[in-house]
Amino acid sequence: MKIGVNWKSLLGILVFVASHHAVADRKVVTDRKPLGKHGWVYSWNIYSDAGVPKAIGISVNGAAFKELPEDDMETIVLQPKAQYAIAPYKHFTLDWNPHGHEPDGIYTKPHFDYHFFFITSAEREAITCQDADALICTKAVPSSYIPADYAPTPAGVPKMGWHFVDLKAPEFNGQPFSATFIYGFYNGVTNFLEPMITLEYLKTKPHAEYPVRLSQNISHSGFYPQKYMVIYNHVEDTYSVVLADLLNRTSSL
Repeated sequence: MKIGVNWKSLLGILVFVASHHAVADRKVVTDRKPLGKHGWVYSWNIYSDAGVPKAIGISVNGAAFKELPEDDMETIVLQPKAQYAIAPYKHFTLDWNPHGHEPDGIYTKPHFDYHFFFITSAEREAITCQDADALICTKAVPSSYIPADYAPTPAGVPKMGWHFVDLKAPEFNGQPFSATFIYGFYNGVTNFLEPMITLEYLKTKPHAEYPVRLSQNISHSGFYPQKYMVIYNHVEDTYSVVLADLLNRTSSL
């Protein structure tokens, strides 16, 4: 049986639904900091019309990319306003690594580290991962709290914690590093989530999403991303890294 379709009307309906869905979602800027003379970085949340968190993002404007220093810059700390804090996240940081970092030949490209911390800024500052704190930093993590195919790095990093990398990521399978997702631990529990994105990749003005593997159990109740996104917005001239498709989970501890 042949069914006649009024494509113009159908397109109108789709546009109507899409626009109303977009209006229903609410974006809230939670903090903003300067980056260079004309650049800036800001954090934001997206909520459904019912007030349920849907995404958390960090955006950098195009002007900032033109003023990036040739050497490491001071960590930018973003502190969401209390009324917009989404568990388990307590603050965010952005680090610019113009020469990359270890391991050599893998993460030695210029890139940004986007840390979404589960601890306060003061607690993060107290992490040294040295001397007595080295044992706390690299305290054994129960396997059910580690996503499949993630492995620890040799040691912890001051003011961050112990990084676990994705062994299935392209950079560990003969391909160049462009975007990757890292889990961080301290004292045996998760203390941050970290997308790392190269400047080279951001300059391609991507609109991409990647699945995030979750652990069987979690140490902090709250909203966890089932994917992360790297998005260029040509209207705002912003480059965003987003924790998306948030799943509300309950701690096993």
